[in-house]
Amino acid sequence: MLKRLNLRNLAAIALCFAVAAIFLGCDREDDMLFEIDGLTVDNYPRVDGSSSTQPLNTLIACKLLGWRCEWRSLMEGNGTWHLEPNREDAPDMRYGQ
Repeated sequence: MLKRLNLRNLAAIALCFAVAAIFLGCDREDDMLFEIDGLTVDNYPRVDGSSSTQPLNTLIACKLLGWRCEWRSLMEGNGTWHLEPNREDAPDMRYGQ
């Protein structure tokens, strides 16, 4: 009987902690709110995911992550350039290798 009572008490305490965690966590605001000055939903251009929008997508991602970015020439040497995150800012990334 004592073991059953302890198990009930433990379950009740765990339930109280779970409910408290849910209610205390709901009102918390996200500390990591990213934004770019001047960029709004109204003035953001319509993009379709084509390769011509890659520089804009990369630039926005780098700005939001706080990374530098740089223009690089493609290896083929056909005169095409693309925007890449700076490899020092994202050392674990295998981008462009």
